[in-house]
Amino acid sequence: MPNIKRLNPYFHMDYHEEQKERLKENYDIVFHNVSFDYQDDRKILDNVSFRFQYGKTYGIIGETGVGKSTVAKLMLGIWKPKQGNVLVGGIEAGEMEAGELDNVMAYFPANPIIIHDTVYSNLTMGAENVSISEVMTVLEKMRLRETIKADTEAVNLMIGTGGCTLSAGEKQRIGLGRMFFSKKRIVIMDEPTAFLDDVTKVCVIKELLKHNKDVLNIIISHDMDILSECNEVICLENGKFRSLSRENGEWKREKA
Repeated sequence: MPNIKRLNPYFHMDYHEEQKERLKENYDIVFHNVSFDYQDDRKILDNVSFRFQYGKTYGIIGETGVGKSTVAKLMLGIWKPKQGNVLVGGIEAGEMEAGELDNVMAYFPANPIIIHDTVYSNLTMGAENVSISEVMTVLEKMRLRETIKADTEAVNLMIGTGGCTLSAGEKQRIGLGRMFFSKKRIVIMDEPTAFLDDVTKVCVIKELLKHNKDVLNIIISHDMDILSECNEVICLENGKFRSLSRENGEWKREKA
C-alpha cells in the first residue's frame, strides 16, 4: 500500500510540525539493490543500484508504462521497495518522519493541481512575502505573461476550479512556476513539458534549471530535447537503469 503521509510534496508546502531535522547537508538519493513490482508481477526494478548526486541534474527516460513515475514515488517514499533501500541523505525514504522529507523535496507532475484562487495564489502556494513583481517575473520566465495577459491587476484574478479557464500548457507552466517559490533541495519533474510546444519547452526548462543550479534535479521525460542540460541521463528498461553517453552534444544509449 502507498504511504499517504508522503503526499505533501505534490503541494510544495512546508510541514511546520516540530521535528528532528536529519537532512542538513547530504541530499543525495541512493538506490541500493532495489527491486520493485506490482501485484501483477510486472517487474519495474530488478536489483538496481544508483546514486543521484546533490547539485546535479539527471534525466530518466523509458517507454510508456515502463515505470518511470514509479521510480519517482519510491524517491518520495510513497511506495517502498520490495527489496533493497531507497535512501535520501542516508535515511530510508519510506521510514522518514511525516514532513521530514517534504521539507526538502518537491514533485511536479505533468498535470498539476490548480486551486480555485488567484494566479498569484496558484503560483506562490502559501509562500510568504512574495511581491507582485516577483510573480510577474516568474510569469515572464514561464512564457505566461502574454498568454494569460497578466499584469499587476490580472495576477489577482480568479482561476476557475481545476484551471478550467486555462489550457493544459498554461496549467503546466503555472505548476512549474511554483518551483521558484518552493525552495526545495530536491526537485522531481515528471513529464514537465508534455503540453508545451517545441520552442516553449526548451526555454522553460532552461529557466528552471538556471534557477535550480544548486539543487538535485530529476527530470522524467520521453522528450530528449529537454534533457540537453542534464549532467547524466539514464534509461529505464527491463527493470534496469542504463546510462547514456553524450556524442556531439546529443545523448546516445550505451550498448548493454
